[in-house]
Amino acid sequence: MNSIRHNRIPPPSTSHHLPMQLHVFHLMRGVGMMSDTLIRDAATLRTALASAGTDEVEVLLALPRDAAELVLQLLEAPERGGAVVLPAGRDLTTTEAAKVLGVSRPHLTELLKIGAIEHRMVGSHRRVPAAALLAFKQERDRRHAALDDLMALSDELGFVE
Repeated sequence: MNSIRHNRIPPPSTSHHLPMQLHVFHLMRGVGMMSDTLIRDAATLRTALASAGTDEVEVLLALPRDAAELVLQLLEAPERGGAVVLPAGRDLTTTEAAKVLGVSRPHLTELLKIGAIEHRMVGSHRRVPAAALLAFKQERDRRHAALDDLMALSDELGFVE
């Protein structure tokens, strides 16, 4: 295992909201079950955050390489426009799912009704699996990028609206 030492970890900024661009989906993707070391390190970090009276927290974590790379992505996320962490096995409420997609809850509900996004009913409430939501978002982003490319090509060729 690799040891990573961060002497200064600034707290997340609460002065502004960052756009959601980076999606760290499976926090433990490729790592499998959470090891005793990771459980201990998570407890150490929780304790340090709870007892810290300053704006900086100093901890020493031993992480598998895959987990360390994901932690690095989270630490670098503010430079790239923000981060959203979606627990892999969790179902989201329609309000949470709408926030991740950046759409209204009624619009999300319509997407669920037409079957655009997998969901399940819990009583009268809809729940959206995080994996299904991320798959929809990635496909939607791919389609938007393709449309942007087509519009740029149209402009380049001189087509008039």
